[in-house]
Amino acid sequence: LERKLEASQDPDTNKDFRCFLSAEPPGLPLQQTIPEAILQNSIKISNEPAQSLRQLLFRAWTNFDQSNLDACKRPKDFRTILLALCVFHAMVNGRKKFGNMGWNCGHIYGFTLGDLTQCADVLNNQLNARSGARA
Repeated sequence: LERKLEASQDPDTNKDFRCFLSAEPPGLPLQQTIPEAILQNSIKISNEPAQSLRQLLFRAWTNFDQSNLDACKRPKDFRTILLALCVFHAMVNGRKKFGNMGWNCGHIYGFTLGDLTQCADVLNNQLNARSGARA
């Protein structure tokens, strides 16, 4: 990868050429996914998580637009359970600052916005499959 990026510095390369890399930090310090030289010569952009529970909840809830909320056949149930999922997401991510204290596992899993979106998709599918009257 490093050699290919060095080759892109040739004068023959299009002046509008840009290379975008997206990566999450590896779990162990010994695992390096991107060479250090590339990281040192790159512009880095990060999306820092919110700090307070209120900000975390707002960030989680605003991840869903109106089309997501209207996609379910049972919108009232969907919104209620989705709010509970967003609160859970905010609580889990808010607890990260305390480390492993209070958890029964040796590592902390990052409950990302992508995971939250997948949970909402599963919720939508389950509620649509059971779109009849509630028991």
